[in-house]
Amino acid sequence: MGEYSKAIVSTTTRDGRQVYLSGVAKPPQPGLDEALSSVLASLSNHSYSELNGDRVVLEARKMLESQGFKVESLEIYVSHRCPMCGASINITPETVIYVCPYCGWTGDVYGHSLAFKVWPAPPREAVEEAARRLGGVLDNATLYYVPFWVFRVNVTGEYTGTAVYTVQRTERVPVRRNRETEWVTVVRTETRTKKVAGKIRFETLKGAFGRLYAEIFGAGELKSWVEHSWQTNPPKEMDPPELKKYAENFLSAEVSDEEALGLLRKEIDTEIYREIETSAARQVEGALTEVQIEYLSTQVNTPEKHLVYVPYWFFTYKVKGNLYAGSLVGPTATIIRAERYISNAERVAKMMSAWVAVLVTGAFTEFALRYDVGWGFLVIPLGLLGAYKLASSAFEAAEVV
Repeated sequence: MGEYSKAIVSTTTRDGRQVYLSGVAKPPQPGLDEALSSVLASLSNHSYSELNGDRVVLEARKMLESQGFKVESLEIYVSHRCPMCGASINITPETVIYVCPYCGWTGDVYGHSLAFKVWPAPPREAVEEAARRLGGVLDNATLYYVPFWVFRVNVTGEYTGTAVYTVQRTERVPVRRNRETEWVTVVRTETRTKKVAGKIRFETLKGAFGRLYAEIFGAGELKSWVEHSWQTNPPKEMDPPELKKYAENFLSAEVSDEEALGLLRKEIDTEIYREIETSAARQVEGALTEVQIEYLSTQVNTPEKHLVYVPYWFFTYKVKGNLYAGSLVGPTATIIRAERYISNAERVAKMMSAWVAVLVTGAFTEFALRYDVGWGFLVIPLGLLGAYKLASSAFEAAEVV
């Protein structure tokens, strides 16, 4: 008999997740292994989240005590299992979709298979070339496949409201100068309102990051790349045998398709209001200022929904003993964010540009004061801000490109 009793069972939780439950109890006792297996099997009436709590351990202790076993310590571990090969998979509680690192099976945490598309990854040599273009030598590079949800969205709707717009009209008015009356042309701007109504219909492509804390990966730049590349160079489906070679590089999706679509709702609403403004602008004679919407009914449909994985290289490179970081994506190794070494010549150029900006701003200030150019004072803060940015960037260790 060893130092402890242990057991492991394969089961399905109350909410449908396929898991392995393993338990370790001390001190070892005759028959405790079998009793522990029975207790673990009975815990399947709990949900996955409940199995990760302390109350389950207390419940298991009481069940063992009811069978005559007193244990000093009891630990219970929960791990997902691949429905294809049965391997134990460590994933975070936030994971909703994962790729088995052993066989390449892809699906959700409930064991449902899911097909997805992948862009091919550029070779490591492409990362080395990117480091050289940045003026350095590659130090280290790690390949990840990061998840993205891509939706083709169809929107239809109708609206009514009040359009606020401006019109310009010219008129001749008398002006008395030196006891003489002159007629001059003036332009007057009037604000008007008009009831408007119409229908909207458009299609758009939207991408949403499939991980939490997307900012770590440069979510904005990556999102733009995905939406553009989907149109110009779409990804292809990859079979499990082929996935197996890269499976350990795939990051699990932590955002479901419903959650991703919810995150995109603000973007879709922005496009809806833009379409309404375009429709209303065609119904007025002047320049549209705003549309005060009084009634709006829309239907948002997603005829296409895809999970796609983007090859993402994170790399570090050295320039004159200093270490810098960068990231690139896609089959053509597009750099989406990188620190770039700033040479002494560039620093001098930035400082000189800052001084020029200060001198020009000072000269413009004197001109504005002398000739009473009121609007000119709006340019002065911009000039000073530009000078500050140039000067401060000259003292940074690196700049982000």
